Amino acid sequence: MKTLFTSIFLFISFALFSQSEIILQPNASEGKDARIQSNIPDTNIGGTQLFSAQSGTISGETFIDRSLIDFDIASAIPANSEIISAELSLFANTVNGGHTQLDGSNASVLELITESWDEELVTWSNQPATDNGVAVTLQESLSFDEDYMNIDVTLLINEMYLNPTESFGFMIKLAEETERRSIQFGSSDAPDEDISPRLRIVYEELGCVELLSTNMDCRIQSNLPDQNIGGTQLYSAQAGTMSGEAFIDRSLINFDLSQIPDGAEILSASINLYANTVNGGHTTTDGSNESMLVMITEEWEEETTTWNNQPAVDENFSVSLSESLNSDQDYIDIDVSELIEHMINNPDSGFGLMIKLADETGRRSMQFASSNAADANLHPTLKICYEIPLSSKDISTSSDELNIYPNPTTGHFSIEMETETKSQAIVYNQSGQIVDKFMLLSKVTERNFEALQSGVYYISMLNEDNSTTKKLIKL
Repeated sequence: MKTLFTSIFLFISFALFSQSEIILQPNASEGKDARIQSNIPDTNIGGTQLFSAQSGTISGETFIDRSLIDFDIASAIPANSEIISAELSLFANTVNGGHTQLDGSNASVLELITESWDEELVTWSNQPATDNGVAVTLQESLSFDEDYMNIDVTLLINEMYLNPTESFGFMIKLAEETERRSIQFGSSDAPDEDISPRLRIVYEELGCVELLSTNMDCRIQSNLPDQNIGGTQLYSAQAGTMSGEAFIDRSLINFDLSQIPDGAEILSASINLYANTVNGGHTTTDGSNESMLVMITEEWEEETTTWNNQPAVDENFSVSLSESLNSDQDYIDIDVSELIEHMINNPDSGFGLMIKLADETGRRSMQFASSNAADANLHPTLKICYEIPLSSKDISTSSDELNIYPNPTTGHFSIEMETETKSQAIVYNQSGQIVDKFMLLSKVTERNFEALQSGVYYISMLNEDNSTTKKLIKL
């Protein structure tokens, strides 16, 4: 089975949803692409280094050449995401001379493939069907070695993501498949992996938010029992000696969970803690530095908390951090779902997380960056994914606060608010799954649901003052 190689770059968002970028550029062992040729109708050309479209003659016989490619979108992009943009870059392959226009334009099209196909079995005779209504045009080449960079394939990728059982990649073919003309790019089997097709997708996880702990963390230290250490750049747990005196160090952190809508069901929550080596990083001088994150059950303030007035914690709500493997180990995607869910559902008894060593003796430490660390890329982040069950939403049919028209709709519709208030709109299907989200920044917002299947949807408008949900029927 081929494994899709991905390079992922995450961007921390201060808005309500987290935006991510993923780049797919599979090589020969990972990619799925093939050529098919009309003059050898039953021959599979799955290992070719060309992703091309061509027409011409061989030994006096005319032929047409097309190519297919697919990307594993479902594995690369989390469920309940919205595709913001998708760009395909195709790089010229001149092994056979490159692009040609001997008898006319080599303008081509990328069409959505609508039937399943196998890289090692597909031929001209059994080629899958395509939908020329979901297609992108490639203009004729300006030179034999022109690269086609950042082709907008958002529509095609959206179809592949939203309808995976009906969408199976792209086929490239000439707009006019007569006489001698060609467009020739590198495939995933090209010896130079840099000219393999590259797909860049920007997406947002719907119902997911990434939070920073701005001005909500501090340290406390036993040998400085009445001293507040609120401006520290360390979020750490430590035991050791200072001037011959033993001490224990703990840290507190909290996040603003008010961005999670009322009635939300928490699907997952994870925290990222990044090593801070300003004081040397993690240590295990006298034994394991295994630690734990424990839920804080009393209110506290960053600028006044000390060892002596530290808030209570509940170790029944805690997660363990295993012993570090090296001094600068980052702890990524720590599962804190149970803790965060309790904090959201019980706001009067959940006030963040304290980190402390499992064994607070000898010399040992875990040292992470706090929100005050000089490098903002090291600040702790909390990612929460959630959904809002239909049963928790009041469905309004007559409220003047939100008007949707036309309703029913075949795709295009407008959302009109009674007053121009910055609001968040979340769209749910009948199963309660989030299928879209967007911001309402003006009194009237236009939207297009042509890509969604026919059925009943619910649009919730959320702002600081209230929330309203309306039903929309997509024909």
